[in-house]
Amino acid sequence: MKTMNMKPFAVALLVSCAAQAAQFVEIDPLTTRWTFGAHEPYTMYRRVGNHCTGGIDGNAQWVKPWLDWWDEHAPEKMEELGLNFLHSRFYKGMGWEVEKKDFPGVQKFVRNCHKHGVKALAYVQFCTLYPEVMRAEIPDIDNWASIDFMGRKNLYGGYNGQYFRWAPCLTCKEWEEYTKRMCTIALTDGGFDGIMFDNVFDMPCYCDRCQKAFRAYLSKIKNPAERFGFDDLRYMLLPRLDMSRLRDMDVKDPVLQAWALWRCGLMNGLLMRLREHIKSVKADAIVSGNPTALARASLPPRRTWPSSARRSTSSSCSARTSRS
Repeated sequence: MKTMNMKPFAVALLVSCAAQAAQFVEIDPLTTRWTFGAHEPYTMYRRVGNHCTGGIDGNAQWVKPWLDWWDEHAPEKMEELGLNFLHSRFYKGMGWEVEKKDFPGVQKFVRNCHKHGVKALAYVQFCTLYPEVMRAEIPDIDNWASIDFMGRKNLYGGYNGQYFRWAPCLTCKEWEEYTKRMCTIALTDGGFDGIMFDNVFDMPCYCDRCQKAFRAYLSKIKNPAERFGFDDLRYMLLPRLDMSRLRDMDVKDPVLQAWALWRCGLMNGLLMRLREHIKSVKADAIVSGNPTALARASLPPRRTWPSSARRSTSSSCSARTSRS
């Protein structure tokens, strides 16, 4: 069997993607030179205590001095190399009362970036709550978290993930407003040129809010008996299925299909509201994100980035979401 030469295809794909991206973003893809900023706080590395972002060991003796990058050395070097865009440290999901301790350094770094012609996007963690430190600021933090069908908190990284990082529930209005507040601080007092949402995905949540919202979605479907077999959908349950099994099966359960569509709409609506808020604070702000594409059409969306949110949006997409 002959092997196809993928190089021409890959080049054509990259050109096509660049052309499509140019339709939606407010930056010039031909003149933008992006680099990866140091977006993790010292506290994150120490709490993990192991290898994580950038291959850095959280217990290494040199972590703290390595993260002392607030001066203009890096922006000056970027200008010398022709780099003019980055995202950097701002909000990791630990709560503002904890993270504002770094804010003076962050502000200094952003000023130094602008001094050397570098635009800076504020790193905002989308899928993490740190209950160990947020509870002092937000006593009701348990109600911000998403839960699995067994009633356990959804953890960052899955059931065997980091037990001290919870995933937020996308139907929690208090969490949404808090995230908007972080964006406002970044764009005003922080002086950032935009926002970079990291880990833009959600985990299936089975809280009472989500159950109520899903039933409200079902109630708007016309002629339900033709699709679901029943006229009365007021007491339908959220599908309780091991997500890992969905990679190897076709989804034919009509409620499961409706659940997938509802979750797409849930993420879509949230991202559009966040974008609209950011633009209301700073009209020329860049809105970007790190999502993960769906693996197959039949897989209900665990991680989505809606096409309607791409207007004026720079999206640093990857096949897998950053595990940081």
